[in-house]
Formats: sequence, structure tokens, C-alpha cells
Amino acid sequence: MSEGPIRSDIQPRRATEVSKRMSLTDRALRIGLWIGGFAVGLMFSLGVAEGIHRLGEHLQQ
Repeated sequence: MSEGPIRSDIQPRRATEVSKRMSLTDRALRIGLWIGGFAVGLMFSLGVAEGIHRLGEHLQQ
């Protein structure tokens, strides 16, 4: 009878450890995605600005 409570006591601890680990990786992944998305958006907007600038120079000639 003493085995039941011990097992049920160990299992939630493992579950909370796994959930903590998952939440940390999930948080890191979300931060990475935000930074990556921002960097891609910045590069895209700079590329568009450069393209418009070159097009303007080409039309002026």
C-alpha cells in the first residue's frame, strides 16, 4: 500500500520538471522567433528601400 502514494508523489515532480523545461524551451523559441522575424522584416524593408532607390536612379538617367 505504501508503494502507491510514493509513485504518485514521484510522478508529479517529474511532470513539473518536464513542464518547466518545456516552458523554458518554448519561451526561448518564442524569443528567437520574434528576433528572427524582426531581423527578416528589417532586411526585407531595407531591401525594398534599396530597390526603390535604385529604380529611382535608373528612371532619372
